[in-house]
Amino acid sequence: MGCCKCELEYSARVSPRPAVYADPVDGKEYCVFHAPKDKKHKALGSKDYYTVEEFNDLIFALIDAVITREQAGEKNAKSNLRHTVFPGDISFSRYGKDNPLPRIDFSEATFSGTTQFSSAMFSGLAGFFEATFSGEAKFDKTMFSGMAEYVGTSFIGAADFSHAAFTEKAMFNKTTFSSFAGFSNASFGAAAGFSNATFHDSAGFQEADFGGAAGFSNSTFRCIGKFTGAKFGDVAGFGKATFNGTAVFTDANFTRDASFVRAIFNADAQFVGALFEGPVQFSSAEFFGKANFHNAQLCKVARYYDARFNGVAVFTWARFEDEGKFRGAHFGAGANFRDMETVKEGSLRMLNLNAISLGHLMFTSVEAPSFTFRNCDWPEHLGLEKHSGSEGPSLLELEELYRAMKQRADDDHDRPQVSHWHFREKLMAMRRGGNGIFEAVMLRLYYFTSGFGERPIRAGCCLAGLVALPLLIFAMAKLASTGLSLQLDSAAITEVFSDWQRALPLSKVPSEPLPSAWKLWAFYILQLLIALQAALLGFAVRNRFRR
Repeated sequence: MGCCKCELEYSARVSPRPAVYADPVDGKEYCVFHAPKDKKHKALGSKDYYTVEEFNDLIFALIDAVITREQAGEKNAKSNLRHTVFPGDISFSRYGKDNPLPRIDFSEATFSGTTQFSSAMFSGLAGFFEATFSGEAKFDKTMFSGMAEYVGTSFIGAADFSHAAFTEKAMFNKTTFSSFAGFSNASFGAAAGFSNATFHDSAGFQEADFGGAAGFSNSTFRCIGKFTGAKFGDVAGFGKATFNGTAVFTDANFTRDASFVRAIFNADAQFVGALFEGPVQFSSAEFFGKANFHNAQLCKVARYYDARFNGVAVFTWARFEDEGKFRGAHFGAGANFRDMETVKEGSLRMLNLNAISLGHLMFTSVEAPSFTFRNCDWPEHLGLEKHSGSEGPSLLELEELYRAMKQRADDDHDRPQVSHWHFREKLMAMRRGGNGIFEAVMLRLYYFTSGFGERPIRAGCCLAGLVALPLLIFAMAKLASTGLSLQLDSAAITEVFSDWQRALPLSKVPSEPLPSAWKLWAFYILQLLIALQAALLGFAVRNRFRR
């Protein structure tokens, strides 16, 4: 009988290879290529085994035979090495540009040792569908002229594809990289598929060049994912990708659409200096670590709909040449937009943000015109004030910010917000001491007497206090002159209330008797203070109802 695997793979006109091993459990027979790695007998029942070198020579002989057929003009010649079990190390580096590998199928093959294709060249299909590499897989500087199929492949050892060149499609969908996966400086001339792939160790795509579409949707990076300096010449899809380690896209170049919709970043996400030449989407993406877009350049629309920034978000020195849409976005920590640049005013659209998110936004009066706020729930103070530390903004910066926000609210005819930002502006001015002692004193008086004209209850309480103050003063003065007595002195009481009435502005009092000089001055001062406080109360009430 022949090999059971050969019977499944070859057509009726091709005889199965002779068996060299029979499974004692099920009785199935296997040829030397399909037998387990430690059962490479030279014949069925023989105790002689092929060495690794001898086995490799058999492989090379099969490949060379196909090359000879190709050179003889046979079309579609292919080396079928499906299910082959390689017992040890093997190198295919002899098949370079001058002697490339033919169309070859390693589907479901098992490579037990180090497998080396360094600087080798595939002239046609390179099929590794569901193959298993137990040792290192070296494909550095390998050239793939046809499609490279690694769908469902398992790399248990390190997989090195650095400087590899893929002319046609490169399919790594559902591939598992248990150790280091290196694609640095690799070039992909057509589509590169890594959807549903899993990276367990370090994944390196530094300076990789994706000429076609790059698909990483639903891929899982249980490690650091390095895309530093990578160039995406077509659509880049990272939708629903999961990054458990740091995602590094520093200085990456996205030429066309880039999608990170529903991507999950469990660690830091580094997009420092990244260039997005096409539209980019981070809608419903979740950032649990630091999301760093420092110095990033976004040339087209950038959508962050319902994105959740649970850690610090950094957009300093970022440049938005089109709209940046943050509808429903959530900022759970400081979101720094200082020194950010937009080409058009109001192009950063903050819609439906809650007070928590807005309370973490950090920007100055310089960046304020870049924002548009709609249907937002404003907090007591903005993030620039909330997150200011020892090296934070000066009180003057905060004052200028709230003044700018007041002006924006006034332009939008949003009177309640005008009142809110006016209060914060004056509060910052008071805290920094104004522009001199006089202004500092006046600001404090303005604050305590009416909340800068925005707190009518406070103004009313102060007015009530000023009205009651002269009554208390004159009563104490009369007690000091007459002494404390258990009997009521109606004349003294009448005099106290008469003096109190004289201290109230616009009150009708008798001209006689004339008060003493000090009382006269006290009346004038108290009348002035009460009148001013009444004016402040009226001003505060007017602001409350107007706004």
